[in-house]
Amino acid sequence: MFKSSITKFLIVSLGILMAGLFVAALILAVQAWSNYALAGRIARLTNTDHTLFNALVTVRAQIPKDSTALIAQDDPRLVMGATHREASLTVTTAIEALQATDIANRAQFVTAIQTAWQKAEALQFTVEAQAARVRAERDLHAIDAWREAVHGMTDTVSTASAAVGNAVRMGDPIIAEMVQIRRTAWIIRDRYGLQCSMLRPNVDRSLPLDAGQLDLWHGDRAIYTAAWHTLDEFLLRPGVSMALRERIDAARAQTIRAAGPA
Repeated sequence: MFKSSITKFLIVSLGILMAGLFVAALILAVQAWSNYALAGRIARLTNTDHTLFNALVTVRAQIPKDSTALIAQDDPRLVMGATHREASLTVTTAIEALQATDIANRAQFVTAIQTAWQKAEALQFTVEAQAARVRAERDLHAIDAWREAVHGMTDTVSTASAAVGNAVRMGDPIIAEMVQIRRTAWIIRDRYGLQCSMLRPNVDRSLPLDAGQLDLWHGDRAIYTAAWHTLDEFLLRPGVSMALRERIDAARAQTIRAAGPA
């Protein structure tokens, strides 16, 4: 009877131990699966953000490419057609990628992008009309409405990209930092480029900036200068990779060279 009691005790103890091990293994398996699912979601959202950013850059690139072609080429239609086709393709791809995500309000972001792109498309004829004129008679101010529509489109895509980036930021602090650095770097690129868009027509006509243009110019310079300070703050974090430091330093050097002598 004594041996039987010990046997039962050992069997019960072993059963409890096995049950505990099973529960622990189950918890670890659930955590591993949760981490795997989260990593997969972050990867998908990161790819979507990259697609949106590519669309943003490509759509934005229409302005300098088309404007320069109008100034420098007798027949800029080949350049304009290529930039427009590329922009249209990236917009379609971005919309499809955004629709496939699970972020909140994605339908609203998709509708906003489609509406903004339709507005830019509707004003494409103003650029084509200038291309049809002889080079000496072209007026870059005539495409101001189209240019503003393109900027409105990039702002809309940027808003959607920020929403996707915010979803990514909630999942991983390192990726969150990379998202913020990319967004800050784009602010510098965009605001620096806006100077070109604003100054190009005046340079073409040898006209000085009026008071309103000067205010916009100084405002854009203040914004991208502040963005540089933000990047410098990121570099203060211990453990920042040397590759990131080198890329920021290279970008700063190129910006300084583009600005020319002070």
